[in-house]
Amino acid sequence: MAPKSLREESNFTLVNTVESLYMDLIDKLNIENAEARKSAFKSIAAACHAMRKYRNNLLHSAFIELKASGEVMGILRSNPKLKIQPDSGDTVRSRDPD
Repeated sequence: MAPKSLREESNFTLVNTVESLYMDLIDKLNIENAEARKSAFKSIAAACHAMRKYRNNLLHSAFIELKASGEVMGILRSNPKLKIQPDSGDTVRSRDPD
């Protein structure tokens, strides 16, 4: 079971915290292949962040069925998050926070 201090964190914070804890532990252990292990774990953490962003993009999208003659011909995905630029009044798509 995860430590209590990590149970309430967001996925973003949790991945970053676990990565930091792992890096600190590898440094303390002073093992031969420390840099390879750290590099591999950084790749895993980056992949976790990419999957989180992809999941959030899908989850917060609107899906529209395109029909013709009563048949579904396709599905259109749209991300409805829009922000308004205060200086110009233009609408722009908001971005997922890192």
